[in-house]
Amino acid sequence: MKLFVICSLLLILAISSTIAAPRGNGRPGCATSQEIHTRFYRNFWDPTAYWVCSELRKPASAARCQDEEAFMDSLRKCVPWNDWHWETIKSPPSSAAH
Repeated sequence: MKLFVICSLLLILAISSTIAAPRGNGRPGCATSQEIHTRFYRNFWDPTAYWVCSELRKPASAARCQDEEAFMDSLRKCVPWNDWHWETIKSPPSSAAH
């Protein structure tokens, strides 16, 4: 019985973490005025890269931090690696079509 309970809990944990995980690379679709106002979005796959929303309803363009820098989502800018830390991923309001 204990084994069944433990296995059930592990299965629930695995499923819930999969459902909550953001998909894709974080590229916004720039489909809302909020995205145009916020402008800069984290690239989920590369901390030295980010997305720029500059035109409504046009997918964001790719941008890259300078050498020795990484994009800090909470600050919406590149910072030196010494100041960078991992932050929880937050999906943009819209996503670019793949």
